[in-house]
Amino acid sequence: MLRQILMVFLLLAISKASGQTLEILYYVQSDSIVYLLDGKPTTKPRVRAGQMATLRVIGYNNYLYKAAISARDERSVSAPAAGGFGGLIPGGAGSLASPVGLLMSIFNPSGDPLSFNPDDFNLLGRGSGFGSASAEKISAIARQFQSATAYIKVLEEDIRQEGMEIRQGLESQQVSSIAAEEIWKLKRNPGIPPQKIRALSEEYLETVLGARQAEGLSLSEVLRKAEAGQNLVQSLDSYSKYADTLAAELEKVAAIQASLEQLQAEEAFIERVAAYHQSGSMRLAEYQQTARMAREKLPEVQNLSIPNLLALRYELEELDANTFSYTYRTTAGGDALSISMALEPADSAEGPGVQFRELPSLQIPVYGGFKVTAGVGVSFGGFFRKPQAYFIRDSTIVAEDQDAFQPAITSFVHFYPQSAGNVSLGGSFGIGLPLGGETGAQSISFFLGPCLILGKGERITINGGLMGAKAKRLGQGYATGDRFIYQPGPSIGSEADVVPTRSAYEFGYFLGVSFSLFSGN
Repeated sequence: MLRQILMVFLLLAISKASGQTLEILYYVQSDSIVYLLDGKPTTKPRVRAGQMATLRVIGYNNYLYKAAISARDERSVSAPAAGGFGGLIPGGAGSLASPVGLLMSIFNPSGDPLSFNPDDFNLLGRGSGFGSASAEKISAIARQFQSATAYIKVLEEDIRQEGMEIRQGLESQQVSSIAAEEIWKLKRNPGIPPQKIRALSEEYLETVLGARQAEGLSLSEVLRKAEAGQNLVQSLDSYSKYADTLAAELEKVAAIQASLEQLQAEEAFIERVAAYHQSGSMRLAEYQQTARMAREKLPEVQNLSIPNLLALRYELEELDANTFSYTYRTTAGGDALSISMALEPADSAEGPGVQFRELPSLQIPVYGGFKVTAGVGVSFGGFFRKPQAYFIRDSTIVAEDQDAFQPAITSFVHFYPQSAGNVSLGGSFGIGLPLGGETGAQSISFFLGPCLILGKGERITINGGLMGAKAKRLGQGYATGDRFIYQPGPSIGSEADVVPTRSAYEFGYFLGVSFSLFSGN
């Protein structure tokens, strides 16, 4: 029996529950909490004593607030500030008042200038109504027309693309003067969620700096943006060259129309070629007018400031790195980990909307770790050999069994690793004073064994195991049934008093219950 008890203690000493990583995600905007154990969501969070617990406060404006987090071990007993881009992008009121706004508007054509499909003019299969020689000439002219319209389509796509680049450059000119101020307002507006701050700020910055590649915005690209005037001149030169080439191609279309009329081709075909030439000439006139107006206004376009562009680039990199979150780590201890959260206004924050915000408090159960507690209760113990009372009958030593168990007021010390739940398995050591019996309070009993701890605060403990207590046995080599000559006399009491006995500690077993007094570390 003693061997089994020692084995239980050994297992308790070397056992260690596998640790689990606890991560707490608190989303400020939605006021919601997610608990992750080893990366998996759980509704029953817990953390092992001595291990790290991680709290992440997510989605708050860290330009206005700073996260204030504290932990202690518990023991048991909208729209942007400037109104978006309204008034900056062409079409808004007053957008044509400045030369840059005028240029932006002329490079923003409406409709699709490439709505004509050259495949509609493939007449190679249409020969009825024509002589053989004329039909061959008309077929050759139709092929020339098809080739011309295909090339014109490519030219107009190039013109359109070049116009978009010029437009982007002009937008960059206009937005760059206000970008820094508007981003500053966005960051310090308490009514705008962090994700909106990022999106709107990046919209300003990318309008000025251009779209970023996967590896980020290079310094050479920023410096190229600074040469706005020169870049616009080069783009306009390309734009004008495309327009001149388009004019030459439309002249070929006019010649094709004249040839068809001379050959007396089908009237419907001639009308469609004429309509295509007319619409193309109208678009060409718009392109040429746009180029002339742009060149007149180009002297008013200035190069962008390199320091301002670099500052905006740093702003963009800072926004990329800002997670709008705060990470707090602490080591768990005690019976529960209590975490308090709040958002305090930053030193630079201004405005009536920036106020102290108290966030929910958290209490996470803690398990594991070696704990020691004390308790007082009552135990019921019995010996492996029942105690006996001895007396003399007919000069023979006779014995009779006494009580099978004996109660004792017991003071316990419990030692155990705290489990994740409300039930823990540990060990106990106790000292007790028997109630009643012949020896009374003069016989101190000792108790040792496993215990079952119920609860974490006001604990109730069920104890059991080995007991060591004094028991009265025959002495001087006598055994039950031996003859013993009893000579009564005035100084000798009853027969039980003359039987030679001894009092010695013996092993037994016990079962008891105790209540906690205080908890140790």
